[in-house]
Amino acid sequence: MITKENIIKKYIELNKIAEQNGIVIFGGSKDTNIALCDLKQAFFPNAMLYNRSIDGIGVENAAELYSLCVAPLMPDTVLLHIGMEDLQLCLENPAEFEKKYRELILQIRENNKKCNIAIINFQNTDSSADIKCLNKKLKYIANSERCTYCDISDGCTRSSAQVKKEISFIYNLGFVRPLQRKHPIYDMAEIFFCYE
Repeated sequence: MITKENIIKKYIELNKIAEQNGIVIFGGSKDTNIALCDLKQAFFPNAMLYNRSIDGIGVENAAELYSLCVAPLMPDTVLLHIGMEDLQLCLENPAEFEKKYRELILQIRENNKKCNIAIINFQNTDSSADIKCLNKKLKYIANSERCTYCDISDGCTRSSAQVKKEISFIYNLGFVRPLQRKHPIYDMAEIFFCYE
C-alpha cells in the first residue's frame, strides 16, 4: 500500500540522484498524476523537471513537507499548486490560511533566495463561489509576496498542439539557450495543470 510516508521516503531517495536548480511542481492530490515525463518530452526536453506533489498536502503541513521533499533540490523555480485541501480553512479562517501560506513562501525563500515562486490557482469552470474565493486569496498572497500568479481558473485557453507549436517556433528562431533556463512560467502552468 502506498502511503504518504512511503512517498516522502521515495522523494528523499530520488533527491539524492536528482540535479539541483530545476523546476519543481509542489502540489496536492490531483497533481501527483501529472504525466511529467510525457509533457517534458513534448514541451521542455532540456529542462530539469521534478514533481514532488503529495496526496492530501495542505498549508498546515506544506512547509515541513517542502523542507523534506523539495528543499534538497535547491529549485530555480517552484510551481505551488496548494490550497484545494484547505478550502474550508480559507473560507472559515482566511487569516490562518494566509499565515500558513506565507510561512511556506518564507521557507522556500530561506532555502533559496533566488527561487522563482509561482502560485497556481485552481480551475473553476463551474464558477464555484468557494473556489473563486480561494483563487482570490491566492492572487492576493502572490501579489503581496511578489510571487508570479498563474490564473488557470478558466481551464486551458489554448490547445496543447498550439502551445507546442508556439514553443517550437521560439526554439526554431534560435532562442534555445535562454529558454533552457527560464521557461515562461504561465505556459508551464497551463501545460502541467490544465491538460488531462
